[in-house]
Amino acid sequence: MVRVFVFVYFLRIFYSKLYVMKNFNTEDYENLLPQIKLTTSDIESQIKGFKLEFFRDKVNQREDFPFFVPPFYKFVLDKNRIPDQNEYWEFYQEENPDYFNDPEHKDLIPGIKARIFRNMPSFVRDLHFGKYLSEHELSVIYNQDLDMKEGTDLMITYKDKHYGLSLYTDTPDGRKNRDRKIRTRKYNGELENVTYVELPVPFKTSFICGDFFLYGEVEHNKVIEIIDGKKIEPRKIIDLNQIYINAARKRAESLVVSN
Repeated sequence: MVRVFVFVYFLRIFYSKLYVMKNFNTEDYENLLPQIKLTTSDIESQIKGFKLEFFRDKVNQREDFPFFVPPFYKFVLDKNRIPDQNEYWEFYQEENPDYFNDPEHKDLIPGIKARIFRNMPSFVRDLHFGKYLSEHELSVIYNQDLDMKEGTDLMITYKDKHYGLSLYTDTPDGRKNRDRKIRTRKYNGELENVTYVELPVPFKTSFICGDFFLYGEVEHNKVIEIIDGKKIEPRKIIDLNQIYINAARKRAESLVVSN
């Protein structure tokens, strides 16, 4: 039985690679960013007073509960503001009444709530950075299918080339979520004409707004360096962690030579 399961699993991966591989086309993906009227300044002023709360109740990743992303963006679009964690949790339940009215899901609620609270800051960070890049005259797309199905948080188009940004905090939980999205992307089939870029946010260099760690000028400059200052082979994955390491190594070597 186990052998059959493994065979079917890899067979699905094979056919997904064979048939799902496709090119990215901006016309195929609705961009939510222009529909959201908030600026980065608006977002910062709204969230700076939020007090983030986290707790460790867990829910099995394999449980089939409703997606987290759509209610967050629906709230922002409908109300033209960022929800705090409690507002987001309440709105998430309102958007999924059938699920939460089912007695079989009662025991899962604390774990789902904990995950909602942990995920909410990353949704704010991604939206803020999408707006930040747009305000700095880059062509940026945020699309929920790109996010949830293809593991791309933001898509940048620059000089007819496409760059899929993977955004995450450089923590164990952040890297775990990043790995999950990469597996989803590879399972569904990567976009052939997209260069995928890893963009972790280290706490030490983050732009801090209240309790939030956001992307800012440092990450914007790294994106510009990647898309405008280097020749990148198609679909090569670039890890900004390695860029930081290489820069530090070169600096250390120059100090040794000068001494």
